[in-house]
Amino acid sequence: MVSGNFIRQPPAPFDPVDIPRPETDRSAASGTPAPATAPRRVTRRGWLLAVPGAALLLAWMYAVTVHANSAAVNSDGATVVLQGQAVASGNVLLHGWILSLDSWWTLDVAFYALATAVTGVRGDLLLVVPALIAGLVVIVGAVIARRGRRGAAAAAGMVTVAAVLALPTHTLATYLMGGPIHVSTVLYALVAFLGLRRNHFGWGWLMAVLLLAAGMLGDLQMVSYGVVPALVAGFAAAARRRSIRAGSAAVSAAVCSVVLALVVRALVVALGGFTLGATNRMASAHQVLESVTHLALVWGQLLGLGDSINGSGGVPFALQSVHIVVAGLLATTLTTGIVRLLRGVWHGTVPPDPPGPTSGDEPEPWRLDDLLVVAIIASTLNFVILAASTTGSLRYLTASVIFGAVLAGRYVTLWWSADHPAVQRRTAVAVGAFATACFLAASAVQLSQPAPSPPAVRLAAFLESHGLTSGVGDFWAASLTTVESGNAVSIRPVGPGPDATLEAYNKGDDPGWFAGRSFQFAVYPSTTAASSTTEVSLRTASATWGRPSTTYDVAGYVVLVWPHPVAVTRYEPRI
Repeated sequence: MVSGNFIRQPPAPFDPVDIPRPETDRSAASGTPAPATAPRRVTRRGWLLAVPGAALLLAWMYAVTVHANSAAVNSDGATVVLQGQAVASGNVLLHGWILSLDSWWTLDVAFYALATAVTGVRGDLLLVVPALIAGLVVIVGAVIARRGRRGAAAAAGMVTVAAVLALPTHTLATYLMGGPIHVSTVLYALVAFLGLRRNHFGWGWLMAVLLLAAGMLGDLQMVSYGVVPALVAGFAAAARRRSIRAGSAAVSAAVCSVVLALVVRALVVALGGFTLGATNRMASAHQVLESVTHLALVWGQLLGLGDSINGSGGVPFALQSVHIVVAGLLATTLTTGIVRLLRGVWHGTVPPDPPGPTSGDEPEPWRLDDLLVVAIIASTLNFVILAASTTGSLRYLTASVIFGAVLAGRYVTLWWSADHPAVQRRTAVAVGAFATACFLAASAVQLSQPAPSPPAVRLAAFLESHGLTSGVGDFWAASLTTVESGNAVSIRPVGPGPDATLEAYNKGDDPGWFAGRSFQFAVYPSTTAASSTTEVSLRTASATWGRPSTTYDVAGYVVLVWPHPVAVTRYEPRI
């Protein structure tokens, strides 16, 4: 006690008791925070460091992508490249395309449209664009992890995000940089969260509405990644403040984004844009139970703590096991976030942050914390609902790891901002430095492995050298070979129809790729049985166009050539 006044120490960052700060209480009724520290402009020195740093990060992400996914590129990703080319060529609404529910129209397709407009169709875009999207996720995640702070605390949070996502395990890299598998959806959600960091109707709110709507137009998983988190976090904010206005920005952004997405989709249909095929199948009750019981194990596989179908990338077990630090950190910070959210809703409080240098751009850090907590839970439930198997559906859990890494970075920033004994700080620095060094060593091991060349590259070279530049083929061979050849060889996807003869596959400019066109050859994987009637095979090709005159076996593919041009005469949509 000094001069009759008590000196109150700030609570520890993980104190389970949420005590509102005086400056927060004054505006609790209105739901508007008190004025915070004025934002500081980015200095020229900051840009000089940020620009080359971002370029170095993207180059690193590309190197990791090449070694993790060169052999895994497939026609799913190649089809999205061709969608991007169509958009860049003026077919913005993808007229004539019949796509699956996750069409990627406003997500990865937008990136590929820009890339193909600049470079044309190239095989390396299958690696460059996923690396770019993953790199942007790391950058945006690191910005969010700053928690509106400056100095060492902000640096600690940003390094945490980079250590988890920019130095990923081989399994995580496979899904984080594996093409159109929902990572772009997470990117849009993270940027939308930044727009909702204040309870304010302005440019940030508008950006959030547009990004959430764009995400849903390209991938309905945005509902669980962004829309539900905004809705739930908005209601939680209203409960924390005991004021409806306190959550109005987030809730209205979620509602308006859904309305906007529905309106735009109706306009696309009315204007003759792309149509949608079958929806994703839900998991059965047995599969849901299996996903729930194996959730921790499968989550650990993404973090390198167990065997997965993707292997370890040659990384020794000793280095892999260090990721127990990441698993523990993510589990601890998620638990803390859930407890703080529930206590705040129950007691009508907001958790205070320790004093310290801030940029002033995040006056209420708990808002982003709540968004990320709900996003982790919702994306995990998404895995449980959609996963047909725990071994083949890891891509549905990638979002939860990304959101978890960003939340962990924010809590590391929060911990560092508080007063702690010097020994605790030194211990934290030592553990963090050791773990990061091990992650870097593991990444170096992965990069030391030879990058495999996709068989489709050798197939494309063979076809071009033999003057075979226009053909049809199995879906998994067609678009991939087309993209790997840079459009020098054009192969359009076909599949067997009801009478076992070949017709156009739905994921393409149907019938624009086929009507009035003739083809020289057909191609399919050599593993397909010659007698198969359910795949592109010698039997189905012969039933459609007669026996081929020449057969080649190239790089795991069978190439059938006819002495006369052949045509695809049926264009029935199918999925």
